[in-house]
Amino acid sequence: MVQVFFHLCGVPARRCVTALVIEEWCYTDSMKTNGSEKALESYKIFPYIAWSLVIGFGFFVYTIAMDLQDTADRLRAQADLLDSKINPPAGEIADFD
Repeated sequence: MVQVFFHLCGVPARRCVTALVIEEWCYTDSMKTNGSEKALESYKIFPYIAWSLVIGFGFFVYTIAMDLQDTADRLRAQADLLDSKINPPAGEIADFD
């Protein structure tokens, strides 16, 4: 994929190889652990922290959704009130003569 891109751009073949080596180095370098010998997932406490973050994020989203629902209900009530003031029923219209 990268070779095709460089070939279409007119980059010489030896630079394509260099780009592939750099791309492979960046990929393998980013896949390394966080500097220690053990990966983060190998710690015993990791599942507890991960699940507490998932549950906390779920609660956060639930709180935002409930707040949004409350705001939408209040806006709907306010719109209905304004609509009833703008367009009152025919029997409630006062004669201003």
